[in-house]
Amino acid sequence: MGLRYVRVETGEHEGEQRGEHVTSQKRIEKRDRRVKQEAPLAPLALKESPLWDLISVRRKSMPPEFAELCERMFVSRNEESTFDFMGLCLDGWKALGNHKYPPAFCTAKAKFRNQARPNAPSSPELQELEALPWNR
Repeated sequence: MGLRYVRVETGEHEGEQRGEHVTSQKRIEKRDRRVKQEAPLAPLALKESPLWDLISVRRKSMPPEFAELCERMFVSRNEESTFDFMGLCLDGWKALGNHKYPPAFCTAKAKFRNQARPNAPSSPELQELEALPWNR
């Protein structure tokens, strides 16, 4: 192994090297192994929101845009009851220009209404929900 410089008439150096560099290659291989081990971790975005367990509705049964809206609202939810929160989700959906409500979500909302006020008379809001086109 050695390094030799030969002076050329133009003033430049011309070099020649004989030998093998194995050490740096090993470092690269070790670094690649570490990166590959970290890759299989699941991103946090795929973690399902606790909202769907709370209201007993499958997220997959919701339109994706509606599910994302509800999840964003759930994170910043204040002290509203689950029934009131679900009403806010439907209001937000309607404000975005959507006229059809997801049936499973409305059914779950009606169950929470019955749990909150079991002997309450039928409210105008419930009559409005029952008359919606998704029920047909």
